[in-house]
Amino acid sequence: MIAVLLSFVFAVVVYLAPQAVLPPEDARKFGIVMLFGFLIRMGAAVFLREVPLFSHGASNTADAGFYELASGIVTQIWFGQGYPSFITADQINIPQARNAMLAVNVYALVHYLNGGEMSRMGCVAINALVACMTCLQLVRLGVTIGGSSADSRLVGAAMLFSPGFVFHTADLFKDGISALLVVTAVVSAFRLAERFTISDLCIGIVCLFGTWYVRFYLVFLVSAPLVLSLLGIRSGSAARAVIALAFAFAAAVAIIGLTSAADEAIEVGLDTFETATSANARDYNAQGGSGVRFDDSNPWVSFPLRLLYTLFSPFPWQSGSIGFHGGKIDAFIWYFFFYRGARAARVMWREDRGTLVMFLVVLIPLTVAYATTMANVGLMLRQRIPIVMLGSVLAVRDRRRQRASSEFADDSATSSPIDQGSQAAA
Repeated sequence: MIAVLLSFVFAVVVYLAPQAVLPPEDARKFGIVMLFGFLIRMGAAVFLREVPLFSHGASNTADAGFYELASGIVTQIWFGQGYPSFITADQINIPQARNAMLAVNVYALVHYLNGGEMSRMGCVAINALVACMTCLQLVRLGVTIGGSSADSRLVGAAMLFSPGFVFHTADLFKDGISALLVVTAVVSAFRLAERFTISDLCIGIVCLFGTWYVRFYLVFLVSAPLVLSLLGIRSGSAARAVIALAFAFAAAVAIIGLTSAADEAIEVGLDTFETATSANARDYNAQGGSGVRFDDSNPWVSFPLRLLYTLFSPFPWQSGSIGFHGGKIDAFIWYFFFYRGARAARVMWREDRGTLVMFLVVLIPLTVAYATTMANVGLMLRQRIPIVMLGSVLAVRDRRRQRASSEFADDSATSSPIDQGSQAAA
């Protein structure tokens, strides 16, 4: 019952949400696109677990199965204590769900509202909504950095229907929630960079807090654009930069002098990096149908190849399962937007360096971090979703296409009455 109710309410929300971001006519068009994306996920969830997508012998559920199991345990805890509260990983004995407790608690809330009965379709409705809101935020980001509404909607629609993103938001994975938090934090950073508001600052902080309970290492990487935004990198205000630096210095002194938060954050970051780059972790991740092993005798020699796999695999010539070939569609979409984004970045480096830097402080560290741990194409296809989304948004600043559209409009506006009459007659 809860699944039907959530599906209906979220479908209405998905259709109406673009009105807060786009002009009425564009909002109506993109609302239909988002509604279609929502329904595709709800439909796919019905049979997705029954289709043998992968060749390595594991179930399609993978991590989703562990998160579903963990959410059921959380629901039982809530009924035992009489009320819902945030349950941490230490309170359940499922190591595979340790770094996904926000998603687990969200799914548990759906079960709790369903009277304790497991409601997978209700959880999928949550993820379908999250997927649509993520792509709407991409559209918002594209418009915020100066892209056209049409190009921004193209990026949002392409990401919404990419097979990998559909698959990971049509079941109980955490990737949709992770992408929403990262993209929303970056959108808040860009809005703060132009004009400081308490609401955008709070949204950014909440997203960082939520990210800690989904993919905690992303907090260290997504914080950078928020810091730059508070310095007013796109506002052009020297006074704002001085004031922000003064507050940042005072806050840093207080945190370092009065708490151990800084030391704990550094320790967690170093431990995470060492664990993820260890031989055991790489060997474990290399298992399965799409595992890749590199020559690690010299890390600097293998790094360029790792970087290539991180950004562009699966490659067209590689063989694999149905799911692996589906990932090639995601890759082709990314190739197109990567090319246009790289072309736009060259122009932005000359004309709007502040905007480009805010993208690069997320994209470069995130790409390097994943490249150092690259060992599985399928896993990388999931992890790089935020890289692909944010990198694709750069494509909306491709001046060549905008210039061609502008020249066409100018030619139409300046044509003589005789020419216009001839065109009408034709």
